Amino acid sequence: MKKLLLMVTILSACALPKHEMRQAFSESLQSTVGHTLDYLKNHPSRAFIGSRKPTEIKPLENGNTLYVYGNYWAQYKIAREPCVVSLEIEESTMKVVNATANGEGCYRAY
Repeated sequence: MKKLLLMVTILSACALPKHEMRQAFSESLQSTVGHTLDYLKNHPSRAFIGSRKPTEIKPLENGNTLYVYGNYWAQYKIAREPCVVSLEIEESTMKVVNATANGEGCYRAY
């Protein structure tokens, strides 16, 4: 009985509620702000965004560029609800100045 209780306790600790998984994803995404695209592509802990190819690149009225990752998980063949990630890039420095995510699939399961 003690082993079963211990196993249930360990498994429940690993299962994060969805709102916590969304928060973790959002925090990871926000950590890209202030970094260049080159940094994101070449830094091992930031490659989660830097290695993806944008599905759309849009010029913005303020002179920045919006990089849109339309189906964030599809590139890595992960079956999940849709998630659209957008990075606003300052053209002169190529730094991320804003990062947003929309969709039911915008969460991190670890």
